[in-house]
Amino acid sequence: MNVWTQRLDGGPRRRVTDDREAISYPVWSPDGRWLALEVKRGERTQIGVVSSAGGAIELLTADAGQNWPHSWSPDGERIVYAAERDAVWNIWEVSRRTRATRQLTHFTSSSGYVRYPAWSPRGSRIVFERETRTATIWTVRLAPSLAGLATSD
Repeated sequence: MNVWTQRLDGGPRRRVTDDREAISYPVWSPDGRWLALEVKRGERTQIGVVSSAGGAIELLTADAGQNWPHSWSPDGERIVYAAERDAVWNIWEVSRRTRATRQLTHFTSSSGYVRYPAWSPRGSRIVFERETRTATIWTVRLAPSLAGLATSD
């Protein structure tokens, strides 16, 4: 799986990446010169960037777990992404120039996930989806004719 581009009004497709594993979920930088990418390496995914004209992919992360890019800062300097570390999902950012990463949320429960972080136009906020799973106990009343078939543990 690789990244291709094509003009909206048609024309030939152009291959942007040529990778041996998988490159997916491209996100345009604000100036259109770069693409942030999800780069698969074995069981892990990393954040990478490539020129929108194509070329070598530059990996920005090398962390264990999953890293899923979604949005660029308005100045085009940082990429915000959902990341899973030790079964816990949080929102992180990485600098395109320095590769410095910073954790932006600090959730501790592995019961749920975060997705789709997106920068506000002024860069002062990030909106994202957070799903949490909670368990509840339910019972079902058996019809009298079926009650004798129930077993207890």
